[in-house]
Amino acid sequence: MDPPLHQSIRIHKSTKLLDFAYSCYSSSFISFVASIYCLSEPFSYKEAILDPLWQQAMDEELSAFHKTDTWDLVPLPFGKSVVGCRWVYNIKTNSNGSIERYKARLVAKGYSLQYGMDYEETFAPVVKMTTIRTLIAIALVRQ
Repeated sequence: MDPPLHQSIRIHKSTKLLDFAYSCYSSSFISFVASIYCLSEPFSYKEAILDPLWQQAMDEELSAFHKTDTWDLVPLPFGKSVVGCRWVYNIKTNSNGSIERYKARLVAKGYSLQYGMDYEETFAPVVKMTTIRTLIAIALVRQ
């Protein structure tokens, strides 16, 4: 005779979060949390390619690369390997919880590089606006 099956009494995190929200916050805040909580971002390209919204986000990222001349297709030098890349997906929301846009970024797998072999220096092609404002302020002060 098989032993009787029992049901788990473990409480899932999602239940704890919503119960906490119901006990402490207004219904509008609860709606906001619930709307953000139910959004799901794909973990892989295979998942994202099935959704037209994510397809559009990836197309926008690739067209931005072409528009800004961020990359060129060049022949691979002898004895060198290609640095892989992967897609990272984010859903950007407004303060009221509504979806602002779907954002996809193509990022290089920089961890596969070896110092002295694949690169000599590290570059960060992103500048924060606060840095630009600071440089402009210093330039104005020093004329």
